[in-house]
Amino acid sequence: MCQLIKESDKDIKFDSIDLFWPIEHAIKNHEVTGHPKEFNQYITDLTKEFNLNTLDIIKHPLRVLGIEKYVNLITCDEQYAHGIYEDNSIQFLWIDGDHGKNIVYNDLVNFWPKIKNGGTIGGDDMVYNEVADDVKKFSKEYNVKVRYENTDGLNHFLITKK
Repeated sequence: MCQLIKESDKDIKFDSIDLFWPIEHAIKNHEVTGHPKEFNQYITDLTKEFNLNTLDIIKHPLRVLGIEKYVNLITCDEQYAHGIYEDNSIQFLWIDGDHGKNIVYNDLVNFWPKIKNGGTIGGDDMVYNEVADDVKKFSKEYNVKVRYENTDGLNHFLITKK
């Protein structure tokens, strides 16, 4: 996304919201979380050799590619992230977070007022029943149409605000 923003030469604000700090814990506990064990070795090597923290590791590819200035990394819990934005201020929002029951639903409910008319909110991981159920629940309650896409085996949803 950052590369596309850079190439467009447009003034686009791109925020990436995540907790970031639990990533290292999740990767170190790859047996439980399902992350590849190679991720753990990568993180371990970088933290030992270069004394980097998780956010430094996340920013490293952005720096190398010369696109760091095109993304604003925000550390925030999904319960509070919507509070950062004013209503009708977001043109596009992508949800890719926790897959637990009602998490995506709450993200949709909380961010819906923040989406501009004509703006889109979308996400992936529709292969998880909890995510699919949350999207269906939201679309029914808010009487909105959901467009489903399957790209490269990844299931996405898109909802455009009228």
